[in-house]
Amino acid sequence: MNPRKDNPRREGERRKREAFANLEVRREWILLKARRVFAAVLLEKGRCTIDDVRAVVVLPAEMNPTCFGPVATLFARQRFIERAGFTETTRSEGHARPVSIWELKSPNGVVQWLLEHPDRPPPVDPRKEQQSLWPANETSPLVDPNGPVDFQI
Repeated sequence: MNPRKDNPRREGERRKREAFANLEVRREWILLKARRVFAAVLLEKGRCTIDDVRAVVVLPAEMNPTCFGPVATLFARQRFIERAGFTETTRSEGHARPVSIWELKSPNGVVQWLLEHPDRPPPVDPRKEQQSLWPANETSPLVDPNGPVDFQI
């Protein structure tokens, strides 16, 4: 008996949890941005879909939009929201697939989450920008105030 083959739904949920956990680590900053937008829309309108978030949060070209998957899950597990149904995505590239409509159940919980998770700047990608290892100013021990030194070996 193979539990993965005997219960495909349970296996699917396990795989989703594993993928979402991976995204929580690798896409932490973009998930924070998306969740803050999600929370703001919920507090303003009482309902939200992932289309509302995607209209505001622009992903870098190299980032797969599936990273938005865990956005609502965090709030649903804490019972701040619940699924109120489905609607077709408004994005043409989504081919009218169904997306969840989330309804706000705990405004206080969402406000508290926002207070505990402030916005922050994006992380610096070390592949795009090399940070200096030492300060480059007149007080640096590597800078001679009398000018460059000619070293001879």
